[in-house]
Amino acid sequence: MKSKKHYAEQYEVVQQLDGAKGRRVKYDYIYKGDYFRYDVPDRKLLQIRIQYLALSVVCAALFVLAGLLDTDGTRRLWVALPYVGMFFPIAMMVYTCIKQFFASRDMTEKEHDAVVGDLKKATLGLVAVSALTVIGTAGFLLTEDIREPAREWAFLGMTAALFAAALSHWLIQRSIPVITIKQHPDKEDTKG
Repeated sequence: MKSKKHYAEQYEVVQQLDGAKGRRVKYDYIYKGDYFRYDVPDRKLLQIRIQYLALSVVCAALFVLAGLLDTDGTRRLWVALPYVGMFFPIAMMVYTCIKQFFASRDMTEKEHDAVVGDLKKATLGLVAVSALTVIGTAGFLLTEDIREPAREWAFLGMTAALFAAALSHWLIQRSIPVITIKQHPDKEDTKG
């Protein structure tokens, strides 16, 4: 996570002076950093944003539906803890996907980090936590006596589908190139 100082250094402050009295009236902030852009046409970008939002909503729906099943497995810590932990990445994914619709075509570094970076982190977090939920549920199915196997298998299927949706969401994000538009071509690229 980058500091506020890092982002503030990318702006130049210009003072607007009152001509008659010579007092400071206001400050103008001019962005001097690099811009970032998805390297796809505008129509394709809209399709990508809709696809991101749809996958996030599918993940949220699977999460809620799996929670409504009320299975014995969800009463075990190794299943319940990762399952409940899925709420935070899902909420962040949906929020960030909605933010994408309001992001400008050429994003500042702060916008890029808040939209593209946060979505990748939330999706990767959901992949990890949903995998732990699937593993915990499978462990429960293999080691415990089950009263209602249909519910347990339905829960496992929904969490596995959620894992698959999150993984495909993450892979799609990685496949779409983001290019850097340099404001100052002579400036060295410090990113590895």
